[in-house]
Amino acid sequence: MKHTSSAGFSLIELTVVAAVVGILSIVGIHASGNEWRRERVNAVATELAGWLETVRRTSLKGNACQVTISGGSLAAGATLATASELLSNATNANPTIANNCLTGQPLQISGTLGSSTYVIAPGGSTSFKFTPRGTVNAAAANTQLTSPIVIKISLTGTSGPLRCVRISEGLGLISVGASNSSGGTCPDNSYGGTL
Repeated sequence: MKHTSSAGFSLIELTVVAAVVGILSIVGIHASGNEWRRERVNAVATELAGWLETVRRTSLKGNACQVTISGGSLAAGATLATASELLSNATNANPTIANNCLTGQPLQISGTLGSSTYVIAPGGSTSFKFTPRGTVNAAAANTQLTSPIVIKISLTGTSGPLRCVRISEGLGLISVGASNSSGGTCPDNSYGGTL
């Protein structure tokens, strides 16, 4: 009598394959969720840094630009930052140059990022001004800052990631830093090059 071998998989083999596929899909979903959160926070930090650099360059045209950054919990579509032009005293010999400081273009958190809510720290509002020399001063006085301004950005209800936009004291250079947790701050070695 001839025995025929059947081509196929046993129940144990199918169960093992199903378990492996299930584990890999769970790991993939978790990893993509982390990447999704990281990219949303990166997008807001990069937009803020680029907008600040544009305002800083605009101030080099002759008038100081005061910047106010909103803190707290902000949803997509909310205004993150505004700028206003501080006109210098003009004379006939030295007329005022209108540079606009992006006064009509406040920075809003993009609605294309979905319905996420972001935590912007410090809470309340943070104000400072870029001078016509490109340096950064305190908003209320013509005194240079003694420490950098650090704006922290994270997603509400998550343990990370955190992105920081730092405006250095003195020259007002703008850089973006990172931390994988939402608490604390971004370490100094995480800041990349200035924009």
